Amino acid sequence: MVGVVANGTTSDKAKTEQYDYDFFSIGGGTGGVRAARWSAMNFGARTAVCEVPFDYIASETQGGLGGTCVLRGCVPKKLLSYGGEYSNEFKGAEGYGWSLNGTPTHDWAKFMGTKRKELKRLNDIHSNMLDKAGVKMIEGRGKLVDAHTICVNGKNYTSKYILIATGGTPSVPPIEGKELCLISDAVLDIKERPQKMVIVGAGYIACEQACIFNNFGTEVHMLYMEEVALGGFDMECRKHTEAEYQRQGIHMYPTFCPQKVEKDPDGHLTVIAKNSEGKEMALTGMDCVLMATGRSPNSKHIGLEEVGVELEKDGSIKADSQNQTTILKYLKTLLCQFPVQSAQAHIRRLFCICSDLWPTRHLV
Repeated sequence: MVGVVANGTTSDKAKTEQYDYDFFSIGGGTGGVRAARWSAMNFGARTAVCEVPFDYIASETQGGLGGTCVLRGCVPKKLLSYGGEYSNEFKGAEGYGWSLNGTPTHDWAKFMGTKRKELKRLNDIHSNMLDKAGVKMIEGRGKLVDAHTICVNGKNYTSKYILIATGGTPSVPPIEGKELCLISDAVLDIKERPQKMVIVGAGYIACEQACIFNNFGTEVHMLYMEEVALGGFDMECRKHTEAEYQRQGIHMYPTFCPQKVEKDPDGHLTVIAKNSEGKEMALTGMDCVLMATGRSPNSKHIGLEEVGVELEKDGSIKADSQNQTTILKYLKTLLCQFPVQSAQAHIRRLFCICSDLWPTRHLV
């Protein structure tokens, strides 16, 4: 998640009150919600959050309070992980005297329905938390107009401080047939469990999904650029994990990259891949292809460049060593790995600097 806060320099309370709000978060994921609640509860700031309407798959117009982690990342992934683990428990149960009276069956549609109910419950909880903290929730997509103005659904709101907490979005390589592939949002809400699937990538998200769907009985094939899965992790752990995945029946294709994805006449997918030595292969009869090839900052179409905020090549917000951007001492936050902790740290820093405006309360 990428964040930016407009950092004012005056301590004149009268000047602060010329704005509609003291603090405004564009984005209501875990970082944005936490920052807004802390601003309101601990510093008495007049605070608002804007977020697009709830849905299970994110888009330019759909999202929901809770963001990626709660609605289409950590939480649904854990639910699928827990559900898939039962297959291993069933296998081991007979050795302890349990009789299963045949092969256990699984109702995927029922499971997805239960998962959806839980995610909606968590979305409602985030809404209630904002309400109890006195934070105004404005439903709609926010866009910067200037350093202190946000437009939501055609209406302008002003704020002394503005937080950009719009998160990230999955990246898909520009190959032929990419529109036939799924991203992590969609695969966590897939209507029918695939019998056969290809996962492109071997980072921790790709490996999690491979393990989950393999446990549910899907035939999983993994394509990845590196010689060993889980790049960036300890090599001994990487080799052990890869060996365990192969032992459990997951098909691993190191150094193979997809070249194109084709839809067959029967509706199945074929993936053409080539390895680092130029060897080509085709994986046929696939029900879906998951692109787990990284994420990019969700910084487009929210007015950053129009108001003068410079972006890095990857779309992240450019800042100096003091976390300030190129205009009006914007204060940058990186809320990607630990959004809640990052939000708390930066809100504490922001408002404690101006303690004459916001007397510090007991920090919860």
